[in-house]
Amino acid sequence: MITKFNQEHYNLLQRLSKAEESLEKEKFRKDVENTNLLLEGANLKGLKLLWVNLTGAVLRNANLVGANLTGVNFTNADLNGANLSKARLCIATLQKTNLKTTNFSGADLSEASIWDVNLSESNIKNVKFHKAEFAGVDLKPLDFNGIDLSEAYFSEEDLSETNFNGADLSKVDLSDRDLKNAQFENTHLYKANLSEAYLNGANLNGAELSEADLRCADLTDSNLSYSHLMDANLNGAILKGANLNNADLTTSKLIGTIFKNADITGAKLYGTTREDWNIERIKCNHVYWDSEGIRRMPPDRNFKTGEFENLYKHLPEIEYYFSDEFTPVAAFTMDKAVNTIGRKHPQFDLKLDSFHSRGQPHATFTIIHKEYADEALKEVTYEYEKNIKKLEGANESLLRVISMLTEKPNLIQNAETIINDQGRIEQSGNTFNTTSNRDTNIATDYGTVKVTNTSCQDIINLIDKTISESNSNPDDVQDAKEQLDKMAKELDKPEPNKGRLKRCYNYVIGVIPKVAEVVPWKKLIEKTLEI
Repeated sequence: MITKFNQEHYNLLQRLSKAEESLEKEKFRKDVENTNLLLEGANLKGLKLLWVNLTGAVLRNANLVGANLTGVNFTNADLNGANLSKARLCIATLQKTNLKTTNFSGADLSEASIWDVNLSESNIKNVKFHKAEFAGVDLKPLDFNGIDLSEAYFSEEDLSETNFNGADLSKVDLSDRDLKNAQFENTHLYKANLSEAYLNGANLNGAELSEADLRCADLTDSNLSYSHLMDANLNGAILKGANLNNADLTTSKLIGTIFKNADITGAKLYGTTREDWNIERIKCNHVYWDSEGIRRMPPDRNFKTGEFENLYKHLPEIEYYFSDEFTPVAAFTMDKAVNTIGRKHPQFDLKLDSFHSRGQPHATFTIIHKEYADEALKEVTYEYEKNIKKLEGANESLLRVISMLTEKPNLIQNAETIINDQGRIEQSGNTFNTTSNRDTNIATDYGTVKVTNTSCQDIINLIDKTISESNSNPDDVQDAKEQLDKMAKELDKPEPNKGRLKRCYNYVIGVIPKVAEVVPWKKLIEKTLEI
């Protein structure tokens, strides 16, 4: 078999890597991008190539150890057997690239686009895939143990039975995905979105799920023993038959959560919100209701069968009756009182349940044990009435502020409204109106602020029009439209992912170059992300 290696191609790539002057770099870049590179087995260790198009390049068995390949486009390139260990491939495009037996050990593929490739025999040990985008990749044979996949995006991959043990999946979006029997033991899923995910039988033993969104997720028969679920949202989740031994559920949301036949022995339940939770036939020897998780309940025995269910299915209630008319100011003050009591007396586990205006206005609270009822009511009365007195004379001002925000939701308050001990309202920061699509100058105590509010939809429409009017072949137009749709969905998010936008934009201008003239990348970023 003849080796596909061309010395002139090798020299050209080396000249580009070493070029320092911008004009020289641009010349060599054009030469490289106009050449079908044949560099099989080449020694390119430490090569520096930034934002170069290497589509179709042959780099089979090449040595690219420690190379800086940021933004390089490897679409349809051959990297089979190449050594890319410790290489930098941030924002690189690996679309339909031959990656069989490629060595990525220790490489950085943050924000890379990994589409329609086979990684089954690649070495991905200690690879960083932060914010990377996977599409059309079979992940089941891969071992992601210890891999950084934080904020990665998985398009339509089959993730059932995938081994994510020990991986970092912080802030990853796996909502509405089939994760049946997936392995997440000791996996970092901090702030991950797993809402409506199918996690039947998944192994989440020891997983870090603090602040994770697990709303309506199906966790039937899953293993969550020793998992960290602090501040997690489990509202409406199904945990039938799940193992939650020694799980930390501190301050988690359990409204409507189904724990039927689950085992929660040793779980920490301090500060949880538990309205309408289903604990039918729950298994539980003991739990911890205190913030430190050290005071066992019951202290010197185990719960009898059905005892936990009878004690905590419906929480004890107390009621505070208002002497005056109930107003939004009263609601604000009562909420502040409850927060104060929570800090002073965490053992109450006091929750403000509801306000009632019929008859004599009153607020209803739940507590964890009946024996705390009298003491808790005294504390509510003291804290509320102490704080409401501070606001005497400020009621009308407060109500005007509340009315203004209710009637004019287009006002955005970049400020804090502070009520001092004398009942006066102090305000800091800026208030500005965002209903106009024009730039707005706003006078504030700190000078004049210019606020830019360009419509993202206008830019999307302009790109769409350019694509539609181009003379490109129908397949390219269709591909560009699909990427534009991804851009539109990304721009709708509160915090658009710049890397994902960049990859979609690059794809669009790759097939429809005219778009770059109409909407340059810099303009898109400035106008849509206000950078």
